[in-house]
Amino acid sequence: MSLGMLGRITARCIGLLSIIAIGSLDVAAWGQSGGDRGRATVSSARISPAARRLNSGRASRTGTATTARPASHRPVRAAGYEEEIIGPSVIEMHDSASESNPPSNAMEPSEFGCATCGMEYDCVCRPDCYFLDWSRSDILVGAAGFKTQANYLTTGGNDDGQVEGSFGFQEGINFGSRIPGFFYGQLGGQVGVRFVHAQLEGSTASADRRNQAFLTAGLFRRVDYGWQGGLVADYMRDDWFYKTDLLQLRGELSFVCDPCHELGFRFTDSQKTKTFTANLDSGPILATLSSLDTYRFFYRLRFGPAGRGSGEAYAGWSEDSDGMLGLHLNTPLHGQCGLSTAFDYIIPRDGVASPFANEGWNLSMALTWTPGRLFGTGRDYYRPLFEIADNGSMFTRRGP
Repeated sequence: MSLGMLGRITARCIGLLSIIAIGSLDVAAWGQSGGDRGRATVSSARISPAARRLNSGRASRTGTATTARPASHRPVRAAGYEEEIIGPSVIEMHDSASESNPPSNAMEPSEFGCATCGMEYDCVCRPDCYFLDWSRSDILVGAAGFKTQANYLTTGGNDDGQVEGSFGFQEGINFGSRIPGFFYGQLGGQVGVRFVHAQLEGSTASADRRNQAFLTAGLFRRVDYGWQGGLVADYMRDDWFYKTDLLQLRGELSFVCDPCHELGFRFTDSQKTKTFTANLDSGPILATLSSLDTYRFFYRLRFGPAGRGSGEAYAGWSEDSDGMLGLHLNTPLHGQCGLSTAFDYIIPRDGVASPFANEGWNLSMALTWTPGRLFGTGRDYYRPLFEIADNGSMFTRRGP
């Protein structure tokens, strides 16, 4: 059995497990009688000032005080929520009150939206709060360099269609939101767009500049611990000396061991193959491209003061049995700004003709702004789980 076939079988199994994990959302615990859907309270001797303000607000709205629930009957999120406001977790190591711009999260009012929508099923906010809390967005601008099989549309004696690499600039926005009315508010959605501008001075293939647009949209579920995952669709428009658009599915399922450590599996599955005419300086040629099916095991880590930094390392393979390695880092710089860096590399398998044409890599560096919250903070379950697609998460593959 080839690695590509094994990867496809694994991806189908992971996709099924993701659906099961998202579907089994502790509905029984969230549907207990008495109107108490996922709320957890503690004694006033232990509760933090933030929790007192939150509970007093609830009491004023409902006219009754909430009652404590045994830990064994609390859902995954409620237990994690209680730990965050009263327990010594890595997220609580910094004092929000001492910050000039305290982070917006699910327990505190947000400058840009209604924070109680972040945790409760019975949200009493305005309807637009479901979708327009900009503290759940990431806005980025930076540089990008990449090489995929689309850089080598010809691999024989005609080297006009061979461009060693592409470099340029990128900008994008990624936005997450709660999906109201589904699974007691435990399901989130995201949509993001990224633009890449490369080959600004042309290339040996053509004098044309290269412009790319990536669109990512899908559903996910975040947890404090346990099974976490989601599924998104990625669309790419590539406008160079050719014009093509590709589509893929990208999914992941992971197990959150604690607030700092996470292990999981991610896959991509091509949904569209495009044949087109590429207008080289030496003349037109017919070419076929699709996105590359990939399978990656990853490890995520939160690090630094208050766990504001995060990193992900992965290893895997592609449908062509090529190896894959990558590292993604998100490092806080100041306040709401941070630096997001990444590299992805495809190692051609032994014995392949023209290994230089099958090699692939992506380098990305971007300044990221997270409005309304400190970079790397705010344990809101509806922040985007997936990064916007780019040339590292959506490698291209030449067709026959």
